[in-house]
Amino acid sequence: MKYPEIYDIENFESWKTKFLRKEVLSREWDLMSYEVCPDVFEIPIFSDEYCNKLVRNLTNVDGVKLSIWGHDCEEIDSLPEQFDLTILNLIKEYLIGAIYHHWTVDSLAFQKMKIKNHLVRFVKGQDLRVRHDSSIISCYVKFDSESEGGDLFFPKYNFTLKPKQGHLYFYPGRLTHRYGINLIKSGINHSLFTYFTEI
Repeated sequence: MKYPEIYDIENFESWKTKFLRKEVLSREWDLMSYEVCPDVFEIPIFSDEYCNKLVRNLTNVDGVKLSIWGHDCEEIDSLPEQFDLTILNLIKEYLIGAIYHHWTVDSLAFQKMKIKNHLVRFVKGQDLRVRHDSSIISCYVKFDSESEGGDLFFPKYNFTLKPKQGHLYFYPGRLTHRYGINLIKSGINHSLFTYFTEI
């Protein structure tokens, strides 16, 4: 592993200062979160350094083939336990607040929901067929900076979103926000899908 420091969260405050963007640390949701299309919100969260080091760590990590989305993309499920723990801590500390701010949901109830992460690798020629998630809320982060294509498409709103590296996007997972990911044209796409599901 080339960059073990990105998983070292023993001093989480120091880790956040180094690997999170200043915008999310401020919690100034009106200033740094954007509604890019109806009920699809964008938050700048991970620094370029974190994203680039994570992608380099994944270079030689094997994935498990997934055929449920129309292509044999891969889920990377052999990451250190600290990766999931980091994402969970960030969700509790920051994302819950952003969700509450924009949707005025019961924050305590959302803290009790199950949260599941899937780190997925897409390669050239793969996509994600238009679908609904079974989650209450879905989140998406693109970690790489070099892949081309892979835009999110929300057909109900005729809206195509070109994800920015390290920015988190959250949106309803059921009924209203059927979405897909356009064909990867070049490079390797590393993306995180996070789902809030019922207890």
